[in-house]
Amino acid sequence: MKLNHTNIRLVITRLVIILLCLCSGNSKISQTILFNQNWKFLKTDNTTLSLKDVAGMNDTLWEDIMLPHTASIEPLVIKDQQWTGICWYKKAFNTDPGNKGKHISILFEAAMHDVTVWLNGIEIRRHYGGYLPFYLDISDLIHFDSENTLVIRLDNRENLSIPPGKPLKELDFNYYRGIYRNAGFNQTEFKDLKPADRTSRQLRGYGEVRLLQQALNFMEAYNSNLSGPAIGSSNWGMFDYNRGYASDIETSGIMDIIRIPKFTFWFYKSQSDNEPVCFIASFNTLASAKYIRVFSNGDSVALYRNGILLSTQKPDVSQNTANLPHPPFTFEMSSFEAGNLRAESFKHGTLWAEHTISTEGKESKLKMEADLCGLKLKPGDIIFINASVTDVNGNVPYDSTLPVSFTMEGDAKIIGNNPFSSEAGIATVLIKAGNTSGKIVIRAESNNLIPSSLEILNGN
Repeated sequence: MKLNHTNIRLVITRLVIILLCLCSGNSKISQTILFNQNWKFLKTDNTTLSLKDVAGMNDTLWEDIMLPHTASIEPLVIKDQQWTGICWYKKAFNTDPGNKGKHISILFEAAMHDVTVWLNGIEIRRHYGGYLPFYLDISDLIHFDSENTLVIRLDNRENLSIPPGKPLKELDFNYYRGIYRNAGFNQTEFKDLKPADRTSRQLRGYGEVRLLQQALNFMEAYNSNLSGPAIGSSNWGMFDYNRGYASDIETSGIMDIIRIPKFTFWFYKSQSDNEPVCFIASFNTLASAKYIRVFSNGDSVALYRNGILLSTQKPDVSQNTANLPHPPFTFEMSSFEAGNLRAESFKHGTLWAEHTISTEGKESKLKMEADLCGLKLKPGDIIFINASVTDVNGNVPYDSTLPVSFTMEGDAKIIGNNPFSSEAGIATVLIKAGNTSGKIVIRAESNNLIPSSLEILNGN
């Protein structure tokens, strides 16, 4: 039987068990343990087996396996329908009593596709869907004085209530099977994140911590992709977008639906050598993360706060950056101080790129710009007009949601909502240029802020 190389690549996985200190003021990961070794696997046609049934089976009936693992190796060309059915995984492990009082969790990035998990005979999770991660907090269930047993039942039979929600005969791809994809989320501030904070689906207005989380998720996935024989890499969504089957926006884009970059955009941009990149992924506020992350394609970065050099660092080194062309630069911050942060990126000892951000002040005025993508406006074109809420120095308060009203002079019309509420300090409308060449004037106003106007030439 020939191996299905595509499936082999897709089922690569690692499991990690994550231990977090719960001491006051300390949310750092104290230890990360790979969970790949010493698993047992059972594939069966008996769909009625219970946990009690499989627990009583002799270990000789189970196959010794190591993750990554797929429940069924298919031929190179599948002439008949692929295997679907039920399989079981189990693992016995012990935990150091010294970990008592710590947050202990196990993270699966994906398993296909109806998953039931038991720890020491207690059902702790039912998860549906084979394309998203799930996280198990086992802090209060783990045994420190005896062996622990983790048992997982996977059912990848056709189920129209689980995406993709169609019978195999109607799909142009096959279901995965088993536990697959790399584990992630090996970050240092995990214990305080709610489930919605961990996902890669983040609106630009959700704030710094969640934008950093999205960037970290994509960074780990990209690093993982590069660990295998991939010849390229792509991201599912460049922009957030509307969906026909849901009333909310799909927000896993690296730019929002208006085409304004999130932090993840700058991570990807820093992986190329096409042009110098240096970006501080922070809003530099009291609520900011206790570290500063800089995305750059330089080989060192110097970080200054209010003109004083804090540190010069080389790229981050970890299992989540090992394959990246240009890992980020992370600076631990002992305290917050309002003012300016400036990052200077160097390559071969020469200044390569730099970026400065400032702590924002009180909302004061509006600043407008047209997203022309370097082109001239022509009759019939539709473009974004962005109005940024700023303080007196031009810094954007990233928590601002003020409504902004737009008016127009000239042969053009506003498309969509007007007024438009700001997201992360920026309100946007679409305008459509008319057939008459000439000047178009757009004006933006909001409450007691100083208004702004913008002139654009339509046509020659």
